[in-house]
Amino acid sequence: MNLRFTYNVLEINLIKMRTTEEKSARPARNELQHFHLDCFPFIFSIEELEVLEKRGHMMKALSEGTEYPSTSEEKSFVRVCKGQTSPTSLMETAWIKYLHRHRLEASLLQTEEVYKEYKRFRKH
Repeated sequence: MNLRFTYNVLEINLIKMRTTEEKSARPARNELQHFHLDCFPFIFSIEELEVLEKRGHMMKALSEGTEYPSTSEEKSFVRVCKGQTSPTSLMETAWIKYLHRHRLEASLLQTEEVYKEYKRFRKH
């Protein structure tokens, strides 16, 4: 067997091993950025805020159905999002609280915009 050929094969295998290790060491794309809360954070406990910031992207993807649950915790989370069970874990409680607060603030903002339009219309 050619020594140069053996060396090249070993070098290629070493490169493959390095890239595999790098991929497994990297966090998932969604975990690189903190989840941005679209509502006031004052109603959340510190633990709930931490869960939402760290796992918010994953929770959003699971609740929207763009990602499939892989663990029993994620399967339970999806059942809670569908309204099939009540929230029991910190993650489930934080997400349901976030959804309710986000919807409330969105509806209040919409009501405020309608009121401003009404006042503007009344002036003319």
